[in-house]
Amino acid sequence: VLLLQSSDLGLGLFIVGLALAMLAVEPFIGLLVYILFTYTGPQAYVPALAGLRVMLVIGGATLVSMLARRVLVADTPQTKIGPAGYLLLWFLLAIIASHLAHLEFAQAFSSATDILSHLILCFLIMKLVVNKNRLRYAFIAVFVGTVALATQGIMQHLSGVTLIETPEFKGGRIAGIGQFVNPNMLAIALVCGLPIGYALLRRSRAVVARVLIPVGMAQCVFALYLTNSRSGALTMGVVVALALVRWLGPVRGLILGVAIFLLIFQFGPSRMAMMSPTEASAFGRLVAWDMGYQIFFQNPLFGAGADSWYAKYQALVAHNSFLHC
Repeated sequence: VLLLQSSDLGLGLFIVGLALAMLAVEPFIGLLVYILFTYTGPQAYVPALAGLRVMLVIGGATLVSMLARRVLVADTPQTKIGPAGYLLLWFLLAIIASHLAHLEFAQAFSSATDILSHLILCFLIMKLVVNKNRLRYAFIAVFVGTVALATQGIMQHLSGVTLIETPEFKGGRIAGIGQFVNPNMLAIALVCGLPIGYALLRRSRAVVARVLIPVGMAQCVFALYLTNSRSGALTMGVVVALALVRWLGPVRGLILGVAIFLLIFQFGPSRMAMMSPTEASAFGRLVAWDMGYQIFFQNPLFGAGADSWYAKYQALVAHNSFLHC
């Protein structure tokens, strides 16, 4: 209600309330909220939140609360960020330097604030997920967020209405929200959520959880099909094959895994039938890879600047994260 009246007042009271809860109870609450906001992305479809860096604000409030609580509470568990943490900090500096090398000062600030919210998330996970109970709650938040993505995708398919208009949805493919607005990114998020759901199911003793978790996993599988994502279907095949090898051993697992791969090609999303290097979409990726190599050789030391793949070169998504970076 407050957000409808004033975005500043509503967001301010929410952050203050969240910060007080984290100080009084536990900053880990802020991390769970951050994870859920990552999956639900309300800033993309709630007008009052449009243009606000909600993720950076929530992450920053959680970080400040964590530091303040460590000063106030002596027995707060201490953890080291390790090599991965220092690598992420270096990545932030590299992004800034990449823009500055091309005298892109405004873009340097924009990219730094964009990546900073992600770095804060990684840092909070390193510092706050310090035992098995917290890991379990973090997994629950991720799985709930994944099911939320699947649910809104299925609702798109049934109603024909989407929270965010995308070209892919007009072509019959469901899309996600926030970080997962692209059907392929949505598909990968759904695939990643399935093993987490299975792990939670194996360790759950509550009857309600043992009923709801399989229902959520079934929603994820159906939504994965509706994305019509070839990369998502192939990744799902790899996940299933790995699970079969673990359950049945390498020989029987691989044989059954190959059989499932063949079934995916036969009965999977309709675009699986178009798996060919001469097909327009696949050929476009090969062209994008060639452009990526050219961009790299033209800017071997500092790179071309964050997001230049789209902003400067208008290149097609390469489906290759290494090449994008």
